Amino acid sequence: MADQRMPNSTWPDRRLVESCLQGDQKAWNALIEKYKNLVYSIAIKYRANPTEAQDLFQAIWLDVFLDLSKLRKKSSLKSWLISLATHRCYHWKLREKKSKFDEATETESETIEDSAALPAALLEEAERDQTVREAIGRLSPSCQKLIRLLFYEDPRLPYDRVAESMDMARGSISYLRRRCLERLERRLRKLGLE
Repeated sequence: MADQRMPNSTWPDRRLVESCLQGDQKAWNALIEKYKNLVYSIAIKYRANPTEAQDLFQAIWLDVFLDLSKLRKKSSLKSWLISLATHRCYHWKLREKKSKFDEATETESETIEDSAALPAALLEEAERDQTVREAIGRLSPSCQKLIRLLFYEDPRLPYDRVAESMDMARGSISYLRRRCLERLERRLRKLGLE
């Protein structure tokens, strides 16, 4: 278990924000660690390639650094980050579309107009994804590892490889999987995700 005196990604948002605003570099590192996947996933959802996504990631965190003191409700950090990242990515996408506008056909122009509905759905999906990441992060290390191996590896790993990585018998994987998913489901419910 992490030392609760040192800033880390398990700290509540309010505590992390307050420490960041006091200039604590370790709190900044913990804040970025806690939300790096959320911020990066928003750029990817806007169809940025890896290089563009990395540039957007850095620009978003610069925005956070410059504007964190303006955050009125520190416990709303996650929603604020989603809005900030979505705003940055949305405007990046508009600039990208505008630069390609001369090449656009009539059908592509309609697609540009239809993309205005994207942010609301994107916000909801990004918030749900972050809630799942937080719930997984609150599981035991063995459950976190098992879930990562079973559901986040691409291509999917066969049970034999998962068992080997977990240093356990193949037959135990199903039992542990069920137990970990039940725990994850309970945590998701506590976090308000049904």
